[in-house]
Amino acid sequence: MHPNSQKLFELHAKPYFKSGMRVLEVAPESHPSTLYRSVNDASIKWDSINLEPEDKAYVIPKTEGMIVTHKPYEYPIPDGTYDIVTSANVFEHVPKPWLWMRELARVVKRGGYVVTVAPLNWGYHAEPIDCWRAYPEAMKGVYDDAGLKVEKALFGSTDTWKSRANIDGLKYVVKKVIGWPLKGVPWYAQDTICIGVKP
Repeated sequence: MHPNSQKLFELHAKPYFKSGMRVLEVAPESHPSTLYRSVNDASIKWDSINLEPEDKAYVIPKTEGMIVTHKPYEYPIPDGTYDIVTSANVFEHVPKPWLWMRELARVVKRGGYVVTVAPLNWGYHAEPIDCWRAYPEAMKGVYDDAGLKVEKALFGSTDTWKSRANIDGLKYVVKKVIGWPLKGVPWYAQDTICIGVKP
């Protein structure tokens, strides 16, 4: 997860996470994940779910609380299991996000939250596919279709010239000047965060 996504999550979503909750994170990038480390509450039961990769050479590290499935829109989880279902930098890789959001809404409890953070201006990055960029209104539409009431939907950047005045920023400028491929990395990252509650 890139830093702007993490900062937006910490600013807007972190206050929703309370001690003793049960959380499902979809396709975390590491174990423990950046979101788990950001929330930093050992009393939260934090599970994750990931798709079994088609490429058998790629192995998902199995950890406690990890669910692996072959079905991207049908999770082997009972209805209303989690207080929060969250994802970061996943939405853009889902071919049918409206079906996916319905499944996230199904596994969250009534009164529970679905939280997504997705890049808005990040360039194409197939991991293994790249499908979407969504403004807040698009996220609201997908959440509404899934029966979720949106409490917050916005996009923004926490990047400043000071946050980019480092070795990564210098590499970006040099690559841009000489025409080197930037692999999707924008100068200032913009991300959309959406938080919805299941009535």
